[in-house]
Amino acid sequence: MGNLFIESIQLRDFSVVTALVLLSGILAILGALLSDIILSIVDPRIRIK
Repeated sequence: MGNLFIESIQLRDFSVVTALVLLSGILAILGALLSDIILSIVDPRIRIK
């Protein structure tokens, strides 16, 4: 993925760059959501309202 990202920047293939940035952003948001859910299960002091 990193090599694809660098090569697409060098070749000015903006559709691939946009897709990779969007994909990494979605993965970051899903990772944060998953970590919040796991933390709320592990630590009973945290409540989801």
